[in-house]
Amino acid sequence: MTTAVAPTTAERIRSACVRAGGAMLAVEGVEPASTPVHHLLDDGSFAITVRSDGILAGMVEAAGGTGIQAVLEMTDYAALPLREPVRSLVWIRGRLHSVADGEVAALLDLIATENPNPALLQVNSDSAGDTRYVLMRLEIESVVVADSTGAESVGVSALLGARPDPFCAMESCWLQHMESAHRDVVDRLATRLPMPLRRGRVRPLGLDRYGVQLRVEGDDGDHDVRLPFAKPVDDVTGLSQAIRILMGCPFLNGLRARRL
Repeated sequence: MTTAVAPTTAERIRSACVRAGGAMLAVEGVEPASTPVHHLLDDGSFAITVRSDGILAGMVEAAGGTGIQAVLEMTDYAALPLREPVRSLVWIRGRLHSVADGEVAALLDLIATENPNPALLQVNSDSAGDTRYVLMRLEIESVVVADSTGAESVGVSALLGARPDPFCAMESCWLQHMESAHRDVVDRLATRLPMPLRRGRVRPLGLDRYGVQLRVEGDDGDHDVRLPFAKPVDDVTGLSQAIRILMGCPFLNGLRARRL
C-alpha cells in the first residue's frame, strides 16, 4: 500500500474551514457579506451567520423555501507575512436558506460542541451594542479549492468523509515560532531543496500530519515545495520526531538516542 505524502483535497478544505477566521458570502446584486461562522454539518450543508440588519438577510427571508443562490468564499492565509500571503481559496456554491426559529437553539448547541466560536453568542443576541446575526444554512451544490498548483473540485461525500488536519488549529503559532526562534530548523530543512531553489529566501509555509511545506521567494517568483514525512503522524511526539528525521538529526528520540 502506498503511503500518502500529502493531504487529500477534501482534507485540505476541511482544514481551511477550521483555519479561516472569517469568510465572505457573495450573492448577485448585493455587496459580499462577512460570515463569522461557517460550519460543515453532518447532512452536507454549511451553517453560516450573516448580519440580521443587512440586505442579504432580508433577501433570504423574502425568498422563503426556495432560498437564493450564493457562494461562500474562504481564504486560507499564510501564518507569516509572505510576498503572496494567500495559500488557498475555497468556493462553496449552493442555495442559501433561513433556519426556522424553532431549530436555531439546537443547531447552535450542535455547532458549539464541535467549534465553540464566540461569534455564536451574537446570533439573535439582545445585548445592547452587540451586532446581531442570524443563522442560515447553505445547501451545497459544488465545492472548489484553488492554490498554487491549480484548482480542483471535491464532492460533498468526500468532504464529509474527511477530517481537518490534527495540527491545523496550532499550525500558525508553530510556523511563526519556527520562523522567529528556530531559523536553524528552517535552514536544515532547506538543504533538502533542489540546489537552484536554495538561492531564494526560504520561509516555512505549512505544517500538517503529512509533512512540511516551504515557500521559496526568489527573483524568478515564488516556489512551494513539500517535504513529506516517511509516514503520516497523529500526535506532537510523532510530529517532532518526523521533523528531526527531515532535518537529518541523529538524535531522533532526544539525548537517549546516543545509546542506540
